[in-house]
Amino acid sequence: MNIPGSMRQALAIGTPIRHLATASRRVVLLAAAAICLFYAGSGAAAPPPWSPDPGTPDVWLRLQRASWAAQGSTHPQHILYVITDANCPFCHDLWLSLQPLYAENLQVRYIMVGILARNSPGKAAAILEAKNPSQALDRNERRWASLPDDLGGGIPPLRTPRPATLAAIASNEALMHDLGARGTPALIYRDTAHAMHVVQSSLDAGKLKVIIAASST
Repeated sequence: MNIPGSMRQALAIGTPIRHLATASRRVVLLAAAAICLFYAGSGAAAPPPWSPDPGTPDVWLRLQRASWAAQGSTHPQHILYVITDANCPFCHDLWLSLQPLYAENLQVRYIMVGILARNSPGKAAAILEAKNPSQALDRNERRWASLPDDLGGGIPPLRTPRPATLAAIASNEALMHDLGARGTPALIYRDTAHAMHVVQSSLDAGKLKVIIAASST
């Protein structure tokens, strides 16, 4: 992916968008989306079961114990885990697509990482340290691109996250890498035979319904 040097620097260090020309702002937005799309990749509608590397600890248990914000059913028949960055536009699209599917006895556990932008860890911390992380995640997504000079999530980043929160975010990122996920979003579920699946592909409503129907708790 060929991104001009100035645009690459803007994405890497968070150059204020107002300091860029209008055309440059568009390039930054498109480049950020391209990065997320590269991470998301493309895959089949029915992904094969995930096979861990030898010696990898119980990843499903690590998912259950990870730091996440849960949304959807409080007594679910189906559970999905989504590894998400608060500034990832494709994560935002997936969040929007999942909203009407919560009614299908679905709970989604959003595992926060901070990899895409300089303020991503601060936004992840703002969500995880909130009294109600689910409501904080809602704020981030419903106010998308509403912060000054910020094309990402709408929750203001914490300036000084707690050390324990930063450690939890780092643990989430290590889990992401152990799952073989190249970036965000990554969707993980376990089927009725308890085989685990990791999905990094573009998912329309039809594919999501297939995954939900196949998933267990």
